[in-house]
Amino acid sequence: MKLGKKRSLLVLFTAALALRLVGIKLGLPSETGGLTTLHPDESVTFYSLERMKPSKLDFFPGDAGSWGTLHLYTVGALVKALDFTGFVKLGDRKKLKESLGEVDKMYLSGRALSALFGALAVVALYFIGGLFLSERAAFFSALLLVFSQVPMMVSYLVKPDSMMIFLALVSVYFSLRLLREPSTACYSLAGLFLGLAFITKYSAALLVFFPLVAHSYHAYGARDPFLGVRKLFIFALSGLAAVLVCTPSLFLRTGDTLTVMFSNLERGAVGGGGFKTYVDYFFLVLPAAFGWFLLPLGLAGLARWVRGPFGEKTFIAIYCVLFMVWAGASSIPVITYTLPLIPFVCLAAGDLAHSIFDKRWGRLLVAAVLAQSMLSTLYVRHNYISGYTIKEADLWLRNNVPPGSIVAVPKNDTWTPFAIRRHSGFLKIMEGVSPQSSISDGVAALGRIYSKADYVVLSEREYGFVKSVPEKYPAECAALEEIFSGTTEIKRFQSKLPFYAMPFNSGKIGQQLNFMNPDILVLKVAHP
Repeated sequence: MKLGKKRSLLVLFTAALALRLVGIKLGLPSETGGLTTLHPDESVTFYSLERMKPSKLDFFPGDAGSWGTLHLYTVGALVKALDFTGFVKLGDRKKLKESLGEVDKMYLSGRALSALFGALAVVALYFIGGLFLSERAAFFSALLLVFSQVPMMVSYLVKPDSMMIFLALVSVYFSLRLLREPSTACYSLAGLFLGLAFITKYSAALLVFFPLVAHSYHAYGARDPFLGVRKLFIFALSGLAAVLVCTPSLFLRTGDTLTVMFSNLERGAVGGGGFKTYVDYFFLVLPAAFGWFLLPLGLAGLARWVRGPFGEKTFIAIYCVLFMVWAGASSIPVITYTLPLIPFVCLAAGDLAHSIFDKRWGRLLVAAVLAQSMLSTLYVRHNYISGYTIKEADLWLRNNVPPGSIVAVPKNDTWTPFAIRRHSGFLKIMEGVSPQSSISDGVAALGRIYSKADYVVLSEREYGFVKSVPEKYPAECAALEEIFSGTTEIKRFQSKLPFYAMPFNSGKIGQQLNFMNPDILVLKVAHP
């Protein structure tokens, strides 16, 4: 490897890892006062590990199995190794609640793992670009991935996404090599890493497009549909072996495991919103995921690739178009669902940036795209190390609500101010429903009990969720109207994303990206 390439890799990896470690201590259990953090998905991994019984060969993944198993088992092995070395002291739930610092270490280890794989994904994309792009174009592509918003966000959380993307990109690397080198080794490695990516998170199954189309390309060129069937079988066998080895519960609890695995299929269902779902996808979801300067550059790069001669570029462009046609019709606007798309749009954007960089206007445009991507990402990262609405609301409640006051909330959840979440003692807490109940049930229950309280604390996650689909939650909306009519707003905590980070603001999308900053209302109950 040339010295210049080594330097590029070092710069990319170091920058990616450093940015992904910023704010890694945000909202740990020692701050929230419970066993969970500020993000509702992070605790899923540890609750699933808690329910396993390895001594009885019970490795059933539980709720985390709806994502996959490899990340779950990797985090479990890491935490157990840290326990063995004495860095983490494990225990039952009661003991851990009394030693939240140990729980912090568990989350930090899982977050560090995500950050590492997020940085490695940048390196993997650089190598993919090196197969068919110039060195500068490959560097630009990887640099754009360094600053892309959603890959950055998932590289901070204890979730399988960054691990999945890294493994999937390694599979894509060998799949693209198949176009020029249809060797048994490339088939085997493409299948192995795709299998590992799939069992990390099932959405990686979409990337089977690359090895299958590469194989079909050679079979079509030879006018022989049976060309390389043995190698294709090796590809499938390698992937299947990875899945089976990483899913022991598939042998021990076959029915339960398959039920959990297939429970995710409905998330890929196409909704009935028609044209509106595409408008939302291209003007809300994708700009939030990429950054609103990077997205048009990437789409222009893809259009340029579609028109070119068939090769890796056309191959990737077709995949991206098919992905956006499918995902744009989905009724679930989740920004993390763009992860199987983002690296490839970065490749197209990086190649276009390289082609215009020698022109003065091109350099200005590339600089603007990088600057906007970096600034919006750094702004969100700053929220991880600064004050946020949940913490600000907690401090205000402690300083301004008289001790002994009764405070009503729909439910105790990750967005609840800590003084309420911990049942600190100086406040009397009324919860509409248990933490395991739904938001809608909590809002409806709050409408029945709020008049018995002195104060009501409501989060945007609660009232915004219900009001976003009033036709689905008429009773809950009526409960909100009653609550607002019987109370007076005395304090609102708010921290919206600025225009340069999200020009077309949307409550649902903004809450996903800026999850530590939901609007929080403090209402004073009007007693007769």
